[in-house]
Amino acid sequence: MAERPISQRGRKWRLLRDAVILLLTLVFLAVTLDFPMFTARQALRATQTRYYWEDGQVVADLGSGPLYDRQYLLRMGNWYAWCGLSREGLLWDSGTLVSLYRDSEQPLSAVTPHNRGVVLVLAGDPDIVQVEVEYPVLVSESDAGMVYDLNILRQGPVADGCFWFQLTGNLLPAYYMDRIRLRGYDADGRLIYQSPEPESWTSRYELR
Repeated sequence: MAERPISQRGRKWRLLRDAVILLLTLVFLAVTLDFPMFTARQALRATQTRYYWEDGQVVADLGSGPLYDRQYLLRMGNWYAWCGLSREGLLWDSGTLVSLYRDSEQPLSAVTPHNRGVVLVLAGDPDIVQVEVEYPVLVSESDAGMVYDLNILRQGPVADGCFWFQLTGNLLPAYYMDRIRLRGYDADGRLIYQSPEPESWTSRYELR
């Protein structure tokens, strides 16, 4: 028995149906697989949506870092966020976002967005215009053991009340806030705030 020929109308309907199915499939892949993007700004917007930070505004471009090809600092009210993006060839992936609240009751608050030597610091005290971070670094390594010392970085804000550090020196494999000491200074260089000395400096690194 011969097949009935497809009418022009039926052919158009099938083409429309296939186009809709293809479009829905692409949307599904983009949502579920973090489909790569062509620009860093597209990846940034995708990351903001993923972390419910659509209203966040870029206040600083932090350049590249130890793990990421592009880093941004975002602000949404009293909340700040670091965003790191990676690129594979010409395509960008949606990245990672870590946020921190600027608390007026806390002279300084900080977070290490990832543990490879970067620190985001917020000053709740408006008189703090410079921040210092002090952290252990490896000096030497031998059969007798490892020798550590302390390194200090000090700088001004990258945005209002916000300070960003990429640690330098012979860094440890990982850094967390229980290994870092913070200090805040006013415009005249006077010390306003100093966080407690980390216990790990003596218990783990035999400093002091």
